[in-house]
Amino acid sequence: MDYVPHTEDDIKVMLEFLGISSLDELYSQIPRELILNKPLEIPPSVSEPEIIAEINEIASENLVIKPNRDFRGGGIERHHIPPVIPALISRGEFLTSYTPYQPEMSQGILQAIFEYQTMICELTGLDVSNASSYDGSTALGDALVVVKSHRNESGRVIISGGLNPQYRDVLETYNIGLDLKLVDVPNVNGELDEDKILRQIAAGAKAVIIQTPNFFGVVENPQAIIKIADAIHANNGILIISAHPLSLAILKSPGEMGADIAVGEAQSFGNSVSFGGPLLGYLAVSHKLMRKLP
Repeated sequence: MDYVPHTEDDIKVMLEFLGISSLDELYSQIPRELILNKPLEIPPSVSEPEIIAEINEIASENLVIKPNRDFRGGGIERHHIPPVIPALISRGEFLTSYTPYQPEMSQGILQAIFEYQTMICELTGLDVSNASSYDGSTALGDALVVVKSHRNESGRVIISGGLNPQYRDVLETYNIGLDLKLVDVPNVNGELDEDKILRQIAAGAKAVIIQTPNFFGVVENPQAIIKIADAIHANNGILIISAHPLSLAILKSPGEMGADIAVGEAQSFGNSVSFGGPLLGYLAVSHKLMRKLP
């Protein structure tokens, strides 16, 4: 049975208000040959199991790439999602739209955020984490805001060529209101150009941005990053490292390499690809910058 909320009398009143005599006049500007004048050819309804079987049959014709052989995504990749995650997010504390001012529904969320911030600090080797950003690129944009607010003046920000190009685009958007000069330093053989970055710092810079593992999958030399950290700190500047969070369980943390800010995309913690979202940007800073943390 059709559900049409407007009665015949309602429709008549609306047509009179519009100054037309029939619903067909609403479509008078559309050429007649483009108007469908017959019922849609929709197959009859079927049961849910029949629909699933038909969809599976269609999907079986796809070429399926195994997750460990798929290098697409530009930072958003398929990862194992433990079954406990869907179970947890189905709980009322997370799934419902309760306002945070209702304590009986807020404590679980607050506890989860606290644990998240604690673990981000442990992974990055830094002192304070925010409660997450929209995604890795906006976390880096927020880091640029921290750079500006740390020393409220214009200046140069040196960007290593291994940065995700989509992150680089987002920096341009953020910088519209920040008035910083973004300077790109191309990579050499897939790695950061240590000498050129050091020369750029010597010429004056507020910050340096390095991604490791970089966009090309190269793990940057930690000793080179430490030298860059020392140089930028001598200029009273800031080192920002964008790092894949899962790599931090094995590699040196940003804090160990002298970073003042660590950012990245934490979708790999348990979110599916979902056509590019929702995502999870992490952002952590050293103690000296915690008052500037978004």
